[in-house]
Amino acid sequence: MNNGAPVLSVSERLGHEDIETTLRTYGHLYPSTTDGVVKKLDDLM
Repeated sequence: MNNGAPVLSVSERLGHEDIETTLRTYGHLYPSTTDGVVKKLDDLM
């Protein structure tokens, strides 16, 4: 995910039943992605 892999693909590969499991388990490892998302949203406005 940190290298741009879609979260859904990672979730399926890990055998998680849903994407929420993946995000709850591994989401905290990638706090820097929040800044990137915020910037992209700001750029859209």
